[in-house]
Amino acid sequence: MNCLALSDLEQFAAALADGIRAELYLTPKPGLVDLCDNGSHDDLTLELMNRSAGMMREYLAELAVAIYRQQPFPELQQIGLKAEQRMLAELQSNCHRGGIFLSGLLLSAYGECRSDNPEALSNAVARLAQRHFLQARLTGSHGQQARARYHTGGIIAECLNGLPGLFQIALPSLIGNLNDLAGSCYLAMARLMQHCDDTTCLHRGGQTGLARLRKAGQELELCLLRGADPVPLLRRQNQEFKTANLTMGGVADLLGLTFGYLDFTNSRHGISSLSLHHKQPSSCPA
Repeated sequence: MNCLALSDLEQFAAALADGIRAELYLTPKPGLVDLCDNGSHDDLTLELMNRSAGMMREYLAELAVAIYRQQPFPELQQIGLKAEQRMLAELQSNCHRGGIFLSGLLLSAYGECRSDNPEALSNAVARLAQRHFLQARLTGSHGQQARARYHTGGIIAECLNGLPGLFQIALPSLIGNLNDLAGSCYLAMARLMQHCDDTTCLHRGGQTGLARLRKAGQELELCLLRGADPVPLLRRQNQEFKTANLTMGGVADLLGLTFGYLDFTNSRHGISSLSLHHKQPSSCPA
């Protein structure tokens, strides 16, 4: 029997779902759905993304039980695939397809290594990713097309390397300044914008679009390090991204994953949860 209690897996699953919703509520963001607008997504709304986040909670709860029962890895993969199919059928959109894969991989890695230690968990992610990509047949998704066209690793390289975007980029940015929650969230996002080979951005804007994403991340980080209010810059960047039809789904997925992981580890070590993750702001900031 797995020495992890089912409650541990369920707690991590719930935290990951909360993190995905927290990323949605972080406002404003360049090119992404938030409380202000739909960013560069004509086909998405806040309501639709909220429904998708709710489906993510159901999926992760199901996966937690399967991991506890030590179901074989191919069966865990099938749970993720069915969650993708259900989301597409019910919402007519793959709102959180990347989130389904990344959160499922991270939860499965936790079940395998039985530790929330960043190094141990990162190594377990890399091992599971290698197993997955050896077995999986890659489909003709936009991400796969962008990886082939621009010769970039994208989410595959991120996972095979143990999610450095989470453990080496976003997590230290959040931990380093928890007294300023909003600022630390935006700093994590800014650094992910500079690090992530975001295939949603590449699909829409090519290498030029990715370069614009990198530059926007640099501008945001400099703004934050100067102690300036980032909201006016973020609003301007959002308009620029909308004009260029750019978005950054990979950044969003990694940010939500980091929010969930940090909330989970904080709660296990007696540190209060990040309030951003558990309440919905009422409106777009003025």
